[in-house]
Amino acid sequence: MVRKIIGLISLLFICSFSFAQVGAEEAFNKGNNAYQQSNYHEAIEHYQEAILESKQANAAVHFNLANAYFKSQQLGLSILHYEKALVINPDYEKAQYNLEIANARIVDKVDVSPSAAFYSRWKKILAMIGADNFAILSLVILLVSAAGFYIFITGKSIGARKAGFAACISLMLVFSLSTYLSYAAIEVSLKGNQGIVVSKKVDVKTEPRAESNTAFVLHEGAKVGLAGKMDAWVEITLENGNMGWIKKDELEEI
Repeated sequence: MVRKIIGLISLLFICSFSFAQVGAEEAFNKGNNAYQQSNYHEAIEHYQEAILESKQANAAVHFNLANAYFKSQQLGLSILHYEKALVINPDYEKAQYNLEIANARIVDKVDVSPSAAFYSRWKKILAMIGADNFAILSLVILLVSAAGFYIFITGKSIGARKAGFAACISLMLVFSLSTYLSYAAIEVSLKGNQGIVVSKKVDVKTEPRAESNTAFVLHEGAKVGLAGKMDAWVEITLENGNMGWIKKDELEEI
């Protein structure tokens, strides 16, 4: 009886997933047809429906949606969805190419210091490798180090014991480094959220209050780091080190 119930639940899940995917594909195709006829606003509606209907992220849908937003002169939302396509598929060359074209139209050009640029590349490397892979590497190194320690204890010659000891110490140092990188990758994943400004013009405040001073101004399409939230406000950071607060509805998270 229990097996029948589990089987029925599994079948219902598979059917609901299949129906959702069919609905998403149908909406995607409708979006493509509307786009080919230059009905970009209609295409946007269909692509958005495809994203809602789909049970899994699809880089192609976000890419086509970005193209439709770009054609309808909505630069910020266009850049947002090119970025989302690249999050799903970092090797998506067309998305990267179109993103560069869209970014060329951004008003704000942030001057990045060499140190900030290096840190940004370092964070991308950590995010690309991932905390899980560093953790697996640490475990492998620990096991090999244990083998070196075993040779040090049981070696029949002085040379073998010296080699085992040296290998154990060296690998433990590498283990420490790999473990640190794993924690660093976790921190990057937790703090690495980014967003795109979707309002035409935004006054970035020094505090999360409308009456506070304006620190600087950003325009549609600017990419920012998300450092924190407070009520209706989001604390943002730029690659040049500038920080401030803007309203939540003035940006979209990637």
